[in-house]
Amino acid sequence: MAAQHALAITEICREICLASYYGPNEHWSGHRRQFPTLVALARCNQAFFEPAIDLLWEKIERMDILLALIPSLCQYSRGFFMIDPDSPTDWTRFDIYACRIRAIDYSHYQSGYVNCRIYEEMLHYRPNGAPLLPSLRSVHWIHQEGRGITQEILDEIVPFLSPSVRSLSFGAGSAFLDAHDFPNFGDLGGPSCDYDVLPSLCPDLESLVLYYPLPSSSLEFLGRLHTLRSLEIQGKHLMSQEWHASLLALPALESLKIPSFFTQQFPNQVNAGFPSLQTLEVPQSDPPSIEKVLNLVPPQNIRHLEVTLFDDEWRNFAKFTQSLRRHSHSITQLHLIGDRYHLLPTRDERNEASLAVIEPLLDLRGLEDLELQFGWSGEGPHDDGDGYPFVSQHLANRMGVAWPLLRSATLYGSNLKFPLKSLAAFVSHCPHLKDISCYLAVESNLSEVVASTPPSSRSLTSLFVRVRRVMDTRELRLALQHLFPHCSVRTRTDDRRWP
Repeated sequence: MAAQHALAITEICREICLASYYGPNEHWSGHRRQFPTLVALARCNQAFFEPAIDLLWEKIERMDILLALIPSLCQYSRGFFMIDPDSPTDWTRFDIYACRIRAIDYSHYQSGYVNCRIYEEMLHYRPNGAPLLPSLRSVHWIHQEGRGITQEILDEIVPFLSPSVRSLSFGAGSAFLDAHDFPNFGDLGGPSCDYDVLPSLCPDLESLVLYYPLPSSSLEFLGRLHTLRSLEIQGKHLMSQEWHASLLALPALESLKIPSFFTQQFPNQVNAGFPSLQTLEVPQSDPPSIEKVLNLVPPQNIRHLEVTLFDDEWRNFAKFTQSLRRHSHSITQLHLIGDRYHLLPTRDERNEASLAVIEPLLDLRGLEDLELQFGWSGEGPHDDGDGYPFVSQHLANRMGVAWPLLRSATLYGSNLKFPLKSLAAFVSHCPHLKDISCYLAVESNLSEVVASTPPSSRSLTSLFVRVRRVMDTRELRLALQHLFPHCSVRTRTDDRRWP
């Protein structure tokens, strides 16, 4: 009797269906959904039928199973077509399941491939212009082959768009596409795509990802997506002043990932913008350009900054890190990569450059994730890397004290070598540090270092070190095992004797 009362509660039945659907590892991102188990559960008791069907149709990855619900559609080798366009279409079975669909995750050239032109034709025969999927909230539509977002690809997804959609990602191509793969990349001629329909079809859109938009297509429509919170553009799109101005006005934009950003693309005389921005990722920019953006963002907003900077003068990098002090109370994740290999002839100059970049970052006391990759090379063919500045124990202590919340650190690209004592000192001040990657300066007196340095904290679980040469691999391994007994140690070296 108690079980019957429990099954009358919809929430309990749904939780049971969820447990059957995802299995014991529901929290895993790579779980396998248990379709047969859920189907069997739906058949065993009427109370489970509705929540089970909801879960089974919540997300679709193949379009042919959806089209098979329309009796007036006929399938042939290359897709579907209407048998009799002049007769009324029976949408009863289609609507029963279509209203349950919340997400489309469709990859064009995988199983379930159909001729996508049928969707536009279906929309034409819908009664009273009703949307195909009225409860749809997420659309992920990818062509695995192609050269950017064409008008044809946009037309394929338009029939599924409605005011209920909150997340949209679509496009074509791959990470191997480059500028020469696009027609007329150097100008605004050639094929283009008209995105102007998106703001009217999805007025409440919150997340948008464009995979390889054609450079000739205008992105000014972004300024009309007033509820947009996350924007990501992949590819090599030509950024114009007009669409940058559109982004500045978006009141709810919290996350921005764009291919490039340079000052000459930025609108003139801009004093305000990005009122809600928290995450900024730009793989191609320069220090003055990113600094200009950050000066517009309220200092308490920025949480995550990830940029690759192009500049031939190391002082510009130092000036940029100084500008981050304005956001010292908000930044928790910082990834700075320098894309130039600078030539600094003397050790003093290399020390000066590295310390000038590091020093301002000591004010970012909320850092949890830090990555620095800046290169200062020495002069001459016989430079073996010994000229890289060493991190003194004093500086290592300052870094550890400055970043008490640090969980992950990648410093091996910054050409700052850590002697073992300095590395142990740095780790000892970071109680939450889980993994670190860095350059390692191997001392000649490893036995003395082992004897005078206590083992590090238990919190560190992963250590990746890069070393130039190792005189005694066994002695170094013992030293690392002594200093970091509770973590996994990985190494990279030019010395072939290192196993």
